[in-house]
Amino acid sequence: MAIRHIRDLLPEVFDQIERRHEHKGAIAGIPTGFQKQDDILDGWQPQLYVLGGRPSMGKSALMKDWILAATRTGRRAHLVNIEDGNFNTAKRMLATMAEVDLWKVRKGIFTKEEYGRLVQVSGRLAELWITFDDSVSRVGPIMESIEEACGLGAEIVFIDYLQLIQGDRKSGKNRVEEIGDITRALKDLSKPERLNVPVVVTAQLSRLCETRENKRPILADLRDSGEIEQGADVVMFLFREGYYKELDNPRKTELIIAKGRNEGTATIFLEWNDMLTSFREWRS
Repeated sequence: MAIRHIRDLLPEVFDQIERRHEHKGAIAGIPTGFQKQDDILDGWQPQLYVLGGRPSMGKSALMKDWILAATRTGRRAHLVNIEDGNFNTAKRMLATMAEVDLWKVRKGIFTKEEYGRLVQVSGRLAELWITFDDSVSRVGPIMESIEEACGLGAEIVFIDYLQLIQGDRKSGKNRVEEIGDITRALKDLSKPERLNVPVVVTAQLSRLCETRENKRPILADLRDSGEIEQGADVVMFLFREGYYKELDNPRKTELIIAKGRNEGTATIFLEWNDMLTSFREWRS
């Protein structure tokens, strides 16, 4: 039991307030790599973040960008990589950092200059503190992987993606109940009394959003369980209207913050680069 009187909490509150005043303008959490996202979220905090989107919106690519951004500032990240596998993710990171078309890397048709960039960047990439685990898919081993990585020094955890996590075989629960349990377990890991790290997980959305005229996701589109919406501290959606129809700026992408327990709601605009499978700040 952890009952505390408010008089015991106030010194901690003022300690944080004074530290923030001393470092005016600096974000409190781990950098996301996107200025506007940092302005709103104050960096990654010890909370549960869910990034939802339909297939081909770029969820895994954005997560990769977030990992690179965090580790380039010296922070340490762990990725539970159920979706794409460690090898493919490492290759995507290398292509992104070297600014070489991923298709060229896959086909081996890059130029000598591009190969030189890949070699040069590989040394920098190897120095980043990034660990992967694509050997786990059940909730128990995933929790063990995260706890082991954090024991080694990981400061932020990424999981790709939520609906691929399998529950306990013996639980006897249906899938909706399982997803609710998994969401609560991930949220519990992020808490200060547990691992005290941000946990960022991608999630698939229901096909129903594609049947609407306005295909922008809403919270009700989270697939399998309303428990995801309830459990997450922050819910974000990735939406690219140019995927569905002809636009003057087909690369323009919306990162919709649909729920922020402490942050409120907002929409951030990013630019999608399909050749590098990467995002950057939108420049109007």
